[in-house]
Amino acid sequence: MNIDKIRTDCFQIFIMDTPIPLPLSLFRHSYIVVNDHGTFTRWEVMYRFLPCAKRVGYVHRNYANPWDGLGFFLVPLFTWDPSYPVRCLHMEEGDSHSEAALMADFLTKNAFLYDHKDRYIPFPGPNSNTFVAWFLDHFPHVAVSLSPFAPGRNYGRYAIRR
Repeated sequence: MNIDKIRTDCFQIFIMDTPIPLPLSLFRHSYIVVNDHGTFTRWEVMYRFLPCAKRVGYVHRNYANPWDGLGFFLVPLFTWDPSYPVRCLHMEEGDSHSEAALMADFLTKNAFLYDHKDRYIPFPGPNSNTFVAWFLDHFPHVAVSLSPFAPGRNYGRYAIRR
């Protein structure tokens, strides 16, 4: 992640992805980072219930640091588990009246109401990529496409709820 993009004077939304653990590291895991004037929140769907600050079903808030990729291995083999790099697919920013602020508010109010919060299926979905696609479906002006190697990105269609 390019640290130069991070600001503390506005809202920012980052659409991120990282390879999933071996042996399937060709495929991508997508997640969302919200920067509310320097306070970061990472939103994602994980394949199992993991200890974190907050989760409902498979939807996790702040399971990991915003800029940490997933580990190389599904189960850490060492006390230090090396992790994959992350990449930013899209960044949206603005003041408290911007689309970025609306996106941050939407996640805060609706992430734990996500239709598939109690289901996780690696392929064809629903999974982490389905969650990010669901979020992006609510903001059709955001011109970002998830990787073709992000299974679940096309799982189902969603009714827009604001």
